[in-house]
Amino acid sequence: MSLNAVVVDTNVISYIHNNHTLAQVYKPHLLGVQTFISFQTVAEMRYGATIKSWGAQRMQDLESVLSRYAVIHSDDALVSRWGMVRANAKKSGKQIDFADAWIAATALELDIPLLTHNVRDFRFVDGLVLITETEI
Repeated sequence: MSLNAVVVDTNVISYIHNNHTLAQVYKPHLLGVQTFISFQTVAEMRYGATIKSWGAQRMQDLESVLSRYAVIHSDDALVSRWGMVRANAKKSGKQIDFADAWIAATALELDIPLLTHNVRDFRFVDGLVLITETEI
């Protein structure tokens, strides 16, 4: 597992984009490491912006934030990993939603930690290493 890289969860991207107080808590985890986001995070952020009818400047700001990260798109290996994440959760009596499963699968497939504030969404995913500033 590489500790020189992280997958950044949608909530952390949102904190950074919105200058939320929690952005300052998570920004140190992004220094000096390669940063990746799932295509799912891009989709979630653009969906939220569209549903809230953001103007051109705010959309441009969002795209600027997203451009700081390498986006991992789906391929056959990631699709298989997503299926394993969902199936393993179900077998253990847990449920992970589709979006979170893509993000978890991305971190697992890259073999790097996931930086998230929403630990409850991921703490049961086998093999997933979480970096967070909340209790695990």
